[in-house]
Parts: sequence; structure tokens; C-alpha cells
Amino acid sequence: MGSRGRPEESRAAILDAAVREFSREGVAGARTDAIARAARVNKALLYYYFKDKEALYNAVLDQVFGGLLAAIEEVLSRDLPPKEKIPMRAPISITSPITLFTLGSCKPK
Repeated sequence: MGSRGRPEESRAAILDAAVREFSREGVAGARTDAIARAARVNKALLYYYFKDKEALYNAVLDQVFGGLLAAIEEVLSRDLPPKEKIPMRAPISITSPITLFTLGSCKPK
């Protein structure tokens, strides 16, 4: 993919690859080499956007939880009585990467 002329795409590709790697391997097992390879960027570019693995993991959590929060807010903002909102499900796939996370170790369930 590379970054020349497409920095937003490169950063997004790194984050997508990191979500998959962290959900499969956990924080301790995830390798930045594997993330860079899956994102089709070099490690220098990965570290340009994220100073270390912890910063990358924090960005992944921000992305995943931000999407979850947006989906919940969308359901809650509907003009319905509260008891009708409860059974509504936010458009979140049960197989999304966040369902693979456990808060303690980020290992797949």
C-alpha cells in the first residue's frame, strides 16, 4: 500500500491490521512486524504514526470503542420511548473484533 500521497489510508490499514493481530494474539503476543506486513507498510511507517506498541494498542481501543459508542448513541437518539429502545440492538456484529477482546488480556475468547 505505501504511504506516498495516501497517509490516511496507510494509517487506517495499520489500525485494521492491528485490530486483527491484537484480537488473535493478545497484547503480549502481537508483533509489530506482523501488523506492518498485514498493513503492507514498513515498520518505520508504523512507528511514524504510533510511537510504540502501547500507543498502537490505545489507538485500536479508541477506534473499536468509538465505533461501539457511536452505534449505541445512534440507537439512543431515536425518537422512541425508553422501553422501546431497550430491545433495539445497535448495528454491531457479534463477530466484530471487539467481541474477541477480554479486557484483561486482549486474548480471543
